[in-house]
Amino acid sequence: FWIQLAPEQRALVPLDAPVDVSYGGGVWQAATVQTIEFEDPQGFTELRLILESEDGGSVCGSECADWVPLESRTDFPAQVIVVPETTGPVVPVAAISTEPDGSTFLTRGSGETADVEVVASANGLAVVDGVQVGDVVLLPSDPDDGG
Repeated sequence: FWIQLAPEQRALVPLDAPVDVSYGGGVWQAATVQTIEFEDPQGFTELRLILESEDGGSVCGSECADWVPLESRTDFPAQVIVVPETTGPVVPVAAISTEPDGSTFLTRGSGETADVEVVASANGLAVVDGVQVGDVVLLPSDPDDGG
């Protein structure tokens, strides 16, 4: 199993990202184990991501005989999981402060601080570990704006 990437896709796809390969019976989980630079007969260059199952075997495992014909090429839809689905409390990124050692924290409504780990962030919001859904957090004020 392999996935073909055009040159403009290379920077968008992390090579260590998990891959879901869909087939008629569900989804096989895969991982990139090798990359190969390939030039086609017209001189176009592509990068091929060579896939194996997460445990190191064939992507289709014991189901290969049922889903993969031996005599012809078969294409399966694949999705590279660039940003894994996450759950947890969501806070504004502006509410997160960083210590000189790189650790992160929030200030609760009570004034206490809570150490947090940023799980994921996008569009000014962050999913964090270290607080509960419903906790009130404060946004740090900027001393230069009078706040």
